Amino acid sequence: MSALFKKKEKEKDVNKVVEVASVVTTETNKVNSNDSSLRGKSFLIRPRITEKATDLQMSNNVYTFDVIKDANKKEIEKAIHALYGIVPEKVRVVMVPSKNIRTRNGGKGVKSGGKKAYVYLKNGDTIEFV
Repeated sequence: MSALFKKKEKEKDVNKVVEVASVVTTETNKVNSNDSSLRGKSFLIRPRITEKATDLQMSNNVYTFDVIKDANKKEIEKAIHALYGIVPEKVRVVMVPSKNIRTRNGGKGVKSGGKKAYVYLKNGDTIEFV
């Protein structure tokens, strides 16, 4: 019986994620309705909240995001403008290398790499993460 309840809870969480994703994609479609390159795509995965990223944000007004590997600077700039309504001064993109790791049971594995973007904003502009 308890397994049935856990499945329902997971389904509810999945539905919430799908609802949030649909809201984000509809917002990007509204802002850039004439730009077909952004329609239905989300280039930003999540804000990258680390000690280094927080220091950059506080001192230089630079925000760090994990982005998909196919994204380029222009697409990231348009996605930031669509989601937060702010036009960045510049965008820097860095590839994150994959790393070899050990699992808990002593096996070997690979931590996948990715891509991150440093988004530079003008003085006075801020991004609020909810």
